[in-house]
Amino acid sequence: MYNKPKYMFSPTQKRSRGFTLIELMVVITIIGLLASAVLAGLASARSKARDAQRIQAVKELQKALELYRNGNGGNYPCSTAMPACTSGGNQVNVNGSASSTIFNAVINTYLTLPQEVFTFSSNPTWGSIVYRTGGTTASPVRHSYTIMVRREADMVNGSGTNIPAGTFCGIRVGTSPNTADWPVGTYPDCF
Repeated sequence: MYNKPKYMFSPTQKRSRGFTLIELMVVITIIGLLASAVLAGLASARSKARDAQRIQAVKELQKALELYRNGNGGNYPCSTAMPACTSGGNQVNVNGSASSTIFNAVINTYLTLPQEVFTFSSNPTWGSIVYRTGGTTASPVRHSYTIMVRREADMVNGSGTNIPAGTFCGIRVGTSPNTADWPVGTYPDCF
């Protein structure tokens, strides 16, 4: 009687040969799709986290502005030469590569804001926080300001207004906030 060696297979038995090229390509495609979905979600989460950091920085800036006002006759710091400012209505970049050294030197007594690490493709030197005080030293006195915050992610404010990514929203404070406004109504409220 003839004994078949162990390494031989009968015609009815299939030998396991591993994955085919098509199976491997399908698996790689599925992994690629899952990875891209996770990375897109991660990028969105990062931009929302940076927006939350900006809002926190603005709240800290507002506290520093109130401390400055308490020690300076009820006036907010102006955007031009300190302490003898002749016009408060100019804008000043609080962070970003074009931030104002004059304004930062004044406000750094109360707060040091972190520099912007993310640059926007449209006007990258602006950063994401812009400050403007209202009025002049004579009339009206600097009792108001506006802070503009550029958002990285889409947002809906408290009144239901959609603020698209990459655009500014405003925070207006003081007895005459319209003197500090970039024309009234151009930028929606942040909150």
